[in-house]
Amino acid sequence: MHYKADFNKENETSVETEEVKATEQTQTAEAEAKAEETEAKQETTTQEEADNTAEASFEDKENTEVEAEVVEEPKIDLASEVSDKGFVSEKAISYLEDTIKALKENALTEEEQKTLVAQLKVLVAKQYEQVKTILTTDLDRDTQRLAGAKYMLEEEKRRLERAKRDSNNAKDFANEKIVKDAIKPLFSNLNLAISRLPKDSNHQDFDQFTGNLVSFEAEFKKALEAHGIKIYGQVGDKFDPNIHDAVAQYPYQTPEQAGTVAHIVSQGYELNGRVVSPASVVAYQED
Repeated sequence: MHYKADFNKENETSVETEEVKATEQTQTAEAEAKAEETEAKQETTTQEEADNTAEASFEDKENTEVEAEVVEEPKIDLASEVSDKGFVSEKAISYLEDTIKALKENALTEEEQKTLVAQLKVLVAKQYEQVKTILTTDLDRDTQRLAGAKYMLEEEKRRLERAKRDSNNAKDFANEKIVKDAIKPLFSNLNLAISRLPKDSNHQDFDQFTGNLVSFEAEFKKALEAHGIKIYGQVGDKFDPNIHDAVAQYPYQTPEQAGTVAHIVSQGYELNGRVVSPASVVAYQED
């Protein structure tokens, strides 16, 4: 009986041992399964992170390409498309039309808009300078032409004035010769003849002839004065060395006679206010 009890006890112990082993195996299996599940999750997470990283890299690449397009050099240098005369080329106009169209369609980024504005500023500035240069050049050229035309006009005016003076001088010279060579001798002889005629001859016809001769002299002088010829010189005139030629001087007898004409040798002649032949006189001395 004692033996049987020990056997049962051993059997119970063996069963318990088996149960413990089974439990340990189960726990081990569960731990391994959990470890595999955790590892699988880690691999999934790692793959997702890798995918995300790849996607981010792709997006960064796209953004970089977009930025590269934004900072890309302009397709056309507008400033170089302005001619020396300030005209914008057809190429630049076409580019601007396309750009404006894209701007209306909101197809330009903010950076592209800034680039466009900067280009337009340069274009306008250069066009302004070109037009300013052209206008300044044209103004200088027109000013020079005007100055040249003014000089030519003044020169022509001076030439005409010289020609007029020469013509007048030639005319005056011819008239002076007429005065000196014809009129002066005629009046000198006429005055001499009248001065020698008796005032009263007691002969009616002769006295009438003398009167007509004196009237002729007066009328002839008046006609000559109408043509700029003046005959001057009278006893009692104030002596003027500019128009009188004193052939002799006498002492004056009264204060009123001082510096006056005492006697006319020959009358003087002026042509248009200029002395052609001074009067020859005998003058009283100055006071």
